[in-house]
Amino acid sequence: MVFQPTTSGKAPANGLELYYETFGNAENPAVLLTMGLDAQCIMYGQDFIMPLVEAGFWVIRYDNRDIGGSTWLNDTWRRNNPYTLHDMAKDAVGLLDFLNIEKAHLIGVSMGGMISQQLTLTYPARVMSLTSIMSSGFSLNPSAVRSNKNKILLRLLPFLLKRIYVKNKLTNHEVSVENYVKTYRRLAGTRFPFNEPYFRAVFTEGIEKRKGQNPRARYQQYCAIAASGSRLKEL
Repeated sequence: MVFQPTTSGKAPANGLELYYETFGNAENPAVLLTMGLDAQCIMYGQDFIMPLVEAGFWVIRYDNRDIGGSTWLNDTWRRNNPYTLHDMAKDAVGLLDFLNIEKAHLIGVSMGGMISQQLTLTYPARVMSLTSIMSSGFSLNPSAVRSNKNKILLRLLPFLLKRIYVKNKLTNHEVSVENYVKTYRRLAGTRFPFNEPYFRAVFTEGIEKRKGQNPRARYQQYCAIAASGSRLKEL
């Protein structure tokens, strides 16, 4: 079976445009795939999407704001007033509205899991199920670390991000296929083999063939996570 989207385009959503692709039959139950920090929707590849299509679902993948083919907010984004995960969840609801989807199964990876959590909490009537993969209800939770130094750092980080800009790998990373492959090799660890051909192909498409990789996405999306606080009690 050829792996090509059934439809694709840009949806007006929450005052922005979100690039999306759909796979399968629109008459089937919808599955909305939300990707993580600084990652384009094409990270959800054929091996992930086609089993869902074959199981009888209509699958939608999309680029979050500030990434890939969706609206980049570099010119209007302000460190002292960042957008939040709630804003990004509202983006996703706008996409569901555009596609006339009343309810969807949500699958989110990392930050995408956080967005999916927030969507579920704020718009529960739009959700049939939530699958949150390698994610967190509060990634800056002081009680999750042992040292007092790290506890203090996690409490201060949202305040510091709004007021201090320090050049580092988060705020000033190199946008290149080699750099992203290197980063994901590091993230993958050593327990399982690293599938370098897959990641190299994904980042080549994202950086060289699509709109490109927004160099500000990693920092601006991370600020959204930091500004959003905890969802643990609500979850």
